[in-house]
Amino acid sequence: MSDLLQQSALELARRIRAREVSPVEVVEAHLARVEDVNPHLNAIVQPLYAQARRQAREAEAAVLRADRARPNLPPFHGV
Repeated sequence: MSDLLQQSALELARRIRAREVSPVEVVEAHLARVEDVNPHLNAIVQPLYAQARRQAREAEAAVLRADRARPNLPPFHGV
């Protein structure tokens, strides 16, 4: 299991801003977990994986465009 699944949203947001991890990596880790457990839980009835991946790529592009010293991003951008 990915360590990304064990981190809080606050920690993930900090790591994304610091460019230690990308929004795409975060989404992929969570989607992999959903694929593992959802057959047993049936908690997600309409998976929107393609949309989640697209939004993660867009969030990553915004992070890469942002000024590293003072990124002008929402608090939980990319999470």
